[in-house]
Amino acid sequence: MVRSLLSMLASLLLFQMISIGPVSSAEKLSITDRQQILFAKTVKAWKKKHLTMGEYQDLQEDFTKLEERIEKMKAKNGGSLSYDNIESVESDLNDISVQLHKKQLAKRVAD
Repeated sequence: MVRSLLSMLASLLLFQMISIGPVSSAEKLSITDRQQILFAKTVKAWKKKHLTMGEYQDLQEDFTKLEERIEKMKAKNGGSLSYDNIESVESDLNDISVQLHKKQLAKRVAD
């Protein structure tokens, strides 16, 4: 059971990475691009009923909190993010992405 869930999660993550489109190894997405892509995936998942309204709202709150943190970080650092700030924001975006995938997978397995 756990093995099949992990396999399905890995497949979902691979599918999501492919659906973003081709990104060369030299090209790196900016934080803003990642936020926009992840936000669009969240909206798309909600519209396709892969997320409940509560799950969607929880993820929306996470995006709002992250945006507020980014603004505070920028204010403290002269309008830009330090390398440590970027690393922290990337980690937060990864966490949101994992939450989204877990919720979609849980809904898929339940159906």
